[in-house]
Amino acid sequence: MPGRPWPRATRAAALCLATLAALSGCTDEKATAVAFSHGVASGDPLADAVILWTRATPTRQEAVTLKWQVASDAAFSGVVASGVVTTSADQDYTAKVDVGGLAAGTAYWYRFLHGGTTSPVGRTKTLPTGAVSQVKLAILSCANYPAGFFNVYADVAGEPGLDAAVHLGDAIYEHARGEYASGQAAAL
Repeated sequence: MPGRPWPRATRAAALCLATLAALSGCTDEKATAVAFSHGVASGDPLADAVILWTRATPTRQEAVTLKWQVASDAAFSGVVASGVVTTSADQDYTAKVDVGGLAAGTAYWYRFLHGGTTSPVGRTKTLPTGAVSQVKLAILSCANYPAGFFNVYADVAGEPGLDAAVHLGDAIYEHARGEYASGQAAAL
């Protein structure tokens, strides 16, 4: 009847349902935002597998669950593998995934997701099987950040036909400003 208040039990049930509906959207992903400031990497390729890596920087110090995807195209319309990985302060919020079941000698794109945040997209490649007549590698080493800009990394990323980039490692150069570096170092 119009104007008649709902019975107390009906009001209580409606309030409970509204509260549950609101809380159902509260998941760990929404409670803790992350940034993927360190990018992504892949390595240790096999003919049917690769290792994927990222580091998530959370807004709160608690474990976070990341989704990961591997696709046959950069637009991720052909996702061929996916899953979840949890990381925490115990792993410095790094996540490493061993993705198997991939095709040999094939390029793939991969990314990590958390809530509405998506990591940069990486490109990886599995090893071929059988005899190989040639391999095109990029070798990188000894970057000294205060010594200048590293445009070579962008050049390597855009190199057509590259099979792999092998990074031999960097050193942390501990020199005072002005003692060792190019003229660009003072501007950094």
